[in-house]
Amino acid sequence: MKSQPSRRVQPLPSLINHAELFGECIQDEGYSKGSVVKYKSNALALWEALLSVKLSPADLTDEIMDNLAAPIVEAASAKDKKHCLYRLNRFRDYLIENASATVRPVPPLDMSPRAVLKREYETYLRDQRGLSTDTIYHCLRFYDRFLTAKFGPDLGDLNSIMPDDISGFILRLREAQNAPRDKTGPSHLRNLFQFLFWSGKTERNLSSAVPKAKQPKPTGVPRYLEPEEVNRLIEVVRDHKKTGRRNYAMLMLIARLGLRAPEVTAIELDDIDWRAGEILIRGKRQLHDRMPMSAEVGEAIVDYIKNERRGPDRALFVSVKPPFKRFKDAQILRWILRDAYDATGISPPQAYVGSHILRHSLATDMLRKGASLAEIGDVLRHRSPLTTTIYAQHDVDALRSISRPWPVSGDAQSRRLLNDLTNTSPFDVRWGLISHLTSACCASSRGLAMRTGSNASRRPCSSIGRRTTAVRITTHGLIALVWCAGLPSGLQSTMTRPRFHPVSLSPGDIEGGCHTFTHRSRLQKSLQKLVSYRHLMVSAALFGRPCSV
Repeated sequence: MKSQPSRRVQPLPSLINHAELFGECIQDEGYSKGSVVKYKSNALALWEALLSVKLSPADLTDEIMDNLAAPIVEAASAKDKKHCLYRLNRFRDYLIENASATVRPVPPLDMSPRAVLKREYETYLRDQRGLSTDTIYHCLRFYDRFLTAKFGPDLGDLNSIMPDDISGFILRLREAQNAPRDKTGPSHLRNLFQFLFWSGKTERNLSSAVPKAKQPKPTGVPRYLEPEEVNRLIEVVRDHKKTGRRNYAMLMLIARLGLRAPEVTAIELDDIDWRAGEILIRGKRQLHDRMPMSAEVGEAIVDYIKNERRGPDRALFVSVKPPFKRFKDAQILRWILRDAYDATGISPPQAYVGSHILRHSLATDMLRKGASLAEIGDVLRHRSPLTTTIYAQHDVDALRSISRPWPVSGDAQSRRLLNDLTNTSPFDVRWGLISHLTSACCASSRGLAMRTGSNASRRPCSSIGRRTTAVRITTHGLIALVWCAGLPSGLQSTMTRPRFHPVSLSPGDIEGGCHTFTHRSRLQKSLQKLVSYRHLMVSAALFGRPCSV
């Protein structure tokens, strides 16, 4: 009888040592030898516990997983218990993908009216408003907080919400916070009430009843760095052995293309069109723009991809630690720039160290090289042209070309001012002087607006001029203006019939004049406000000196 050829016996799936295969996967992800040993040890302990009760990976439910993992976690050290449970859960994920283990059950969907409304609100924020995932998360948090404060755990009648309920909720937020000017709470509540009115859940649009957080108007010039300082910051990050190429490419995208920090971390590998030399920018409100990529930026990205980047993640910039995942937020750029400041010894232009300073520096450098505001807005991808106008404050030559000349002694303008002052009442003298000064310093659209003290007098804008805003000024503030304008000291108290004798006035005389008045603190504040208007004080040498009456 002929013997039958022997057949090769295939091992059963349950007999495969998945703990060893899991350890190899962890090693391929780039973990250190010590970390690989810990992963393999925990996985082998769970695998042996599973075989000891004669179960297969398909029988691994949540209850069985908890029972088998509990003694393994208890045997770990106090510092390692949390990490041990994380390693066991990763091994379970591996079994689900490669050993047909039981998939984790999906929690049942909450069908309560409040949960259904929350899901509708989330869809509205994502599809209708185009908000980011982080913003949606915070909006939903305020959704829960406000409805809980009003109705408790359930959902009541939304039409019963009154403006007093909204104001009371905002006040309670202010009491619990140390940031009275925080506008995130009112902004998220405004989104909620707009949704309720848009979806027909409420009869009135209560978004207008949400009080606004008072925000100081940004009147300062945007801070920036000189081009040489920007280049030093970018070059110094290349010296780092592990992250030099990545950090250099990230800063290059901000400094050369004007990207925002979240836009840098959101770039995918597929967003770069190498043939066309373009890069897809994922901007605000889920808007996408394509920008040309310079050779300098492209070479930095190629150097990073070839020599430093690791991991299967499709994000362009990933962490250097296994498993080489993408960044959760853009704070990494802030830490990179902070270390660059320390390495170069450059002082940050502002207390908060942020990567947005490179974006401002790019816009300022473009303006100095002759680029128009429209071109700067296109590069920075501003949706409104008004956003780009803040950089006009850097262009002093252009502002000087539209400013009105300051009155000097002997010209028609100063004689007309003197004639008006000597033939009008004290009240009209006060507002006539303000009208003259404000119309003379109209280089900016703000005009001159001063407010010191509570006894401020008012005058309609028509008496000052159409090109200026309403001016509110106290007597002490007027004294400062009168003194700087070179009117006689007798006008400081009587405000009647001054005589004008103009001579040169140095900027030091302005500060010295503070000692001639009783209310020095108020006057000093008034003069400080005057000094803040550079286009007014640059012409101090053209003022007249006061003389005795």
